Amino acid sequence: MKKFKDIMTIIIGFSILLAITYGFIFFFGGAIFSVLGLKYKSIWSLAKFIAIYMIIALPIDFIIYTFFKIVRQVKNISTIEYNAVYFFADVPTNMIIIGMTEFFMKDISCSMLTAFLFSSICYLINIYFDLILQNKENKKETV
Repeated sequence: MKKFKDIMTIIIGFSILLAITYGFIFFFGGAIFSVLGLKYKSIWSLAKFIAIYMIIALPIDFIIYTFFKIVRQVKNISTIEYNAVYFFADVPTNMIIIGMTEFFMKDISCSMLTAFLFSSICYLINIYFDLILQNKENKKETV
C-alpha cells in the first residue's frame, strides 16, 4: 500500500509539473508564434498545435543537442564552430517539424518565414541557457 501511495505521489507531482511547463510554453510560445504571424482559428487549435509540436520536437531536440554536445567534447571544437554547426542542424529540423505539424492541422496556417523566425528564437534561447549552465560550471570549478 505504501508503494502505491509513493507511485501516485510521483505521478501527481509529475502531472502538475508537466501542466505548469505546458502552460508556460503555451503562453510564451503561443505569443511568439502569434507575433511572428501564425494564423489559427481558435485557442484550442493553437493548444493542439503547440502540444503536438512539443511531443515531436522535444525528443528530437534532445537527441540533436546531446549529439552535438558529445561531438563538441570528443572533437574539441571551438564554441563558434559548435554554435554554427548546431544552428544549421537545429533550425531546419524545427522548421520541418513546424511545417509537418501545420500541414496536418487544418485550423493552423504558418509560413516558412514564421517557422524560421520561431526556430531561430528557440535556438537563441537554447544558447542563452547553455551559457548560463556553462557559467555555473565554471564557478563551481574555480571554488
